[in-house]
Amino acid sequence: MPRFARSALFFAFDLFACSEGAEATPEKRGSDAGPIACAEAPSSDGTSATTCLEAVTGTVVDSTAAPLEAAAVTACGTVCFGGTTAASGDYRIAVNAFLSRNKYAVSANGRPFFAGLYVPLSGQDPTSAVLALPPIVLPRFADGAVRLPEDGIGGALTSGAVTLGIPSGTSWDLPFEDFADEQEGRMFRQAIVAPGQAADIAPGAPLRVALGPFKAKPSKPILVTIQTTVFPPGTPVEFAVMEDVFEGSQEMPGRFRTVASGHANGAGTAVTTDDGTGIDRLTWLAVRATR
Repeated sequence: MPRFARSALFFAFDLFACSEGAEATPEKRGSDAGPIACAEAPSSDGTSATTCLEAVTGTVVDSTAAPLEAAAVTACGTVCFGGTTAASGDYRIAVNAFLSRNKYAVSANGRPFFAGLYVPLSGQDPTSAVLALPPIVLPRFADGAVRLPEDGIGGALTSGAVTLGIPSGTSWDLPFEDFADEQEGRMFRQAIVAPGQAADIAPGAPLRVALGPFKAKPSKPILVTIQTTVFPPGTPVEFAVMEDVFEGSQEMPGRFRTVASGHANGAGTAVTTDDGTGIDRLTWLAVRATR
C-alpha cells in the first residue's frame, strides 16, 4: 500500500496556514447525548452553527481501492482540524466544535504522487455528531512528470496528454510541502479520469483531469491543451477548476468555477483554452461543452 513521506513540520504548517485558532470553551450539552466538550463556532461562521461536530471519519484509497497510508487529511473552513490515515487508509479528524458545515470541506492530500481532493461537508448528514464520509478516492498521477520552469521562465510543458502554455514572467505559489520538497515538489503531473470513475467529481463533465502539484498557483493564467476525442470537431467548451479552502468566504472548497473558454480543434483530437484565457491553479480540471 502506498505511504506518503511527510514530516510533522509539514503537516503542522498546513494546519497553521488555514487556521484562525479556535480555542476550547466550557462543556455544552447536546440535545440528547449528554455533556460533550465542544468549542464555540468561529465568529465568521455565523449564528447558524448550532450542531456540534465531534469528529469526521472515513477512508482514503487509490483508484484500485487500495488504502493510502500516512496521508494528511484536514477538515477546513474558517479554522482547520487535522488527522492522518492509518495503514488501513482510515482516518479520524477530531473537531469538537460548533460549526457551519456548509462552509467546511475535508481535504485528502495525496502529494506528490496522488491527486488531492476536497469533499464539501454541505452535502453530508447535517446532524450527526460523528460524520462518516464515503471513501475518498485519489487517482495516482500518470508517468511522465516534468519539472515546472523556474519563476519568470515561460514555455510549453507536456506531461502525457496535457500541455501547459506558461507565459513568460510567470511565478509560482507552491504549497509549503511542495516548496520544501526540491526533488518532487515542483514536478508537473496529470491524471485523466475515465468516464465511469469518480462520478461525484464535476458531474456531467465528460472530461476531468487531475493536475499537480495540487493547489499550485501561477501568477498569470496558464493555457491548456488536452489531447482527447471526447468532443466533436469545433465544439465550444469551458474549463472549470476546483476551488480550494484558501480563497475566501465567497468560494466553496470542492466546487467548480469556470475560468476559461476553449474549443475542440478541427480534427476533434484536442481541446484548447482560447487566447486571452487560462486556468489559475493546478488542481482538478473539468471540461464540458459550453452551456
